[in-house]
Amino acid sequence: MKPRNATERKLVRYAAALPPLTARQTQYAYDNSFVSYALFRQRGRKVKCMCCGNETVWEKPFLESFIDVDEYDCPQCGSSMPMKEWLRDTPMTDRRFFTVITTFRGIQLARTFDVTRDNSRTAGTRYGIEEIFQNWILDDGTETITSRPYHRSAFTLGFNTGAPYEIKCHNASTTGYYQMDDLFDICGSLLYPRIRVTPLVKRNGWRTELTNYRNSIAMTDAIMWLLKNPTAEMLVKTGQLDLFRHMVRENLSELPFLHAVRIANRRKYTVRDSSLWLDMLRMADRNGLDTHNPSVVCPADLVEAHDRILRRFARRQRLEEAKSDLEKAKKAEARYRKDKGKYFGIRLEEKDLTVTVIPTVREILQEGEKMHHCVFRMKYYTRQNSLLLSARDGNGKRLETVELSLKTFKVLQSRGVLNSNSPRHDQIISLVERNAPLFRMRSAN
Repeated sequence: MKPRNATERKLVRYAAALPPLTARQTQYAYDNSFVSYALFRQRGRKVKCMCCGNETVWEKPFLESFIDVDEYDCPQCGSSMPMKEWLRDTPMTDRRFFTVITTFRGIQLARTFDVTRDNSRTAGTRYGIEEIFQNWILDDGTETITSRPYHRSAFTLGFNTGAPYEIKCHNASTTGYYQMDDLFDICGSLLYPRIRVTPLVKRNGWRTELTNYRNSIAMTDAIMWLLKNPTAEMLVKTGQLDLFRHMVRENLSELPFLHAVRIANRRKYTVRDSSLWLDMLRMADRNGLDTHNPSVVCPADLVEAHDRILRRFARRQRLEEAKSDLEKAKKAEARYRKDKGKYFGIRLEEKDLTVTVIPTVREILQEGEKMHHCVFRMKYYTRQNSLLLSARDGNGKRLETVELSLKTFKVLQSRGVLNSNSPRHDQIISLVERNAPLFRMRSAN
């Protein structure tokens, strides 16, 4: 895209005038961009070091023992590395993006380079580095991207490094077949450790410790948030770096429970796990706890405090659900009595076993809670062609909940605690089905 205004035209000129990398920066990129490994090709018994390109041929007697060894020590460069099997489609070129955060003519800048390590089957290892794009950040926190022309697909990515720079924009996209990540997001890129920032970025709180989050947030995003968001600036200056990371990663214009953050700062309390801490505060707020109370905001053990409030939150939810269930039971009571009232009072007995028709929806609710199954949740009481019975022992202890078909007068299912079978499962089914004539007679009336 062509520059559209004076600022973009100026930045395109600046991009073309950037100085080359220093020898130290280039060497750092070569040394740290790639993992060390060797490729083993069984045919020919060859091992190729992917760091220096040296190829070693192993003698036949050592072949079997060599295959069982994971580590390879290159005799040329001296590196120790793991081995991978050399297959026909094994890529011989490794690449990674390398970013240098610096300044140029008073503007904050992130320069990104394409670092390659190429190993052909005949030649040695060749390293290369080419600058491909820059993220320019102005003092008002706005970003402009200048980049070489490129082409990419789901399988390839290439930059025309000889062409002039153009204006680009962030370009993450997805289709029903594949996803393309944002090409100009430097999150996860290898970062040069020596960072230069403008006086304004430094004044707004830039700290080297922020680079510890380089794999979860882009440093360009971190700088922009420092320049345009006072809350982000406050979080960094007070040492709440994990909350700052959470704010940038979640793209929050304002952080929830900001009053609690101020309380934590006054108490010299540093939040180490922002997601867990904010979850705890949300649950505490819903439980009616005072999130202005330092004992709630600044727990000595965050995990224990989170789990304790979670248990309290779960109890409250269960009470609310129970209240809602009772309301549902009351509404369904009249309909249930009309549909199943003719069967009420049926009581089957055999020694110390009793099976009775459940006469109210409220008792069906209690049956589901005590037996820990879904007889109430799944609204079995609304089924027209089945009847619910409760089987108990001589002491009144619940054994199973029985569903009887009102068409075939056979037991559809009989469930004990947690849907398991009690020791008297077969006896319960036999007792109910032997008394099928009693249910048929009631059904005919």
